[in-house]
Amino acid sequence: MEGYQLALLAAVVCELILLAFIFCIARFYELKFRERTYPIFFLVPSLVFLALAAFGFYAIELDVLITNVCAIVVLATAGLLLYRKMMGVSR
Repeated sequence: MEGYQLALLAAVVCELILLAFIFCIARFYELKFRERTYPIFFLVPSLVFLALAAFGFYAIELDVLITNVCAIVVLATAGLLLYRKMMGVSR
């Protein structure tokens, strides 16, 4: 495995850890304040990204890069939506 592959793997793992952490925050907020935050939106992409990353190491290296980009997009979008929900920002 080359250096850039290890760097991409480290980035994906960090992003998955962040998604799991945000899932826990969303679940806590939902239980505490009885307001729907849809925490499953943070967990399902994590499982998909893990599957894509595992497949990417046995196939084309491009899969890992695509997984990384998708993880960043989902993390940013879901995190922003949760932030807006928790801060009471209206549409």
